Amino acid sequence: MTDTPRTLWQPYYIWPRADAPHLDLSGEWALHPAGAPVDDPAQISAWEYTARVPQTVHWTLHAAGTLPHPYYHRNIKDYAWVEIKTWYYRRAFDLPVVQQGKLAFLCFDGADYFSRVWLNGMLVGRHEGMFGGPMVEVSELLRFGAANELVVEIQAGSFGQAADWDARTNKGRVIKPWGISRGSSAEDYMSVGLWQGVRIEFVGAAHLRRAGRDQRSAHPFLHP
Repeated sequence: MTDTPRTLWQPYYIWPRADAPHLDLSGEWALHPAGAPVDDPAQISAWEYTARVPQTVHWTLHAAGTLPHPYYHRNIKDYAWVEIKTWYYRRAFDLPVVQQGKLAFLCFDGADYFSRVWLNGMLVGRHEGMFGGPMVEVSELLRFGAANELVVEIQAGSFGQAADWDARTNKGRVIKPWGISRGSSAEDYMSVGLWQGVRIEFVGAAHLRRAGRDQRSAHPFLHP
């Protein structure tokens, strides 16, 4: 563990591979709401919900029968507590030995909004933003031919902001469009959760990208 996790800023995009080099981690995850952030996810003894990723926390709670449909009547008022909680997602997965020796990139296509990531008990780092990322190379943290555990901490964009934080006026340091943050632009809530997929892409140390194309026409960012 480290008290100052590195910031996982996004200098590149990892395109999804096909077949064996691509491991899709979407699907069922365990989900837990905490009243405050924890220093070590191992402290969490109970995981109350089963979440489908990609999906926001709000829809997970509705699917579980915990809360009514958020877009009916004034039901969204029942969700007011969601954005003041810290949410933890957990997923176990196995890795084939055949992928050992390759570079492995852990890719989040949308984690809304503040996040920290642990892989096999090690804090990988922190990230801020909902449109892609973090994407980070994690080869040395993976266990090939054995079980792995991925835990993601998620907080809403309004977490820790002033009580009157309002996406319409962009109060605070987080800027989120009203229509994205607040459902259909009328519901009074702040979205939160793994709303896009999670995956691991295995890449050879030496490989070609866009073979046969003029690299000058490629995206200006690095594409491993």
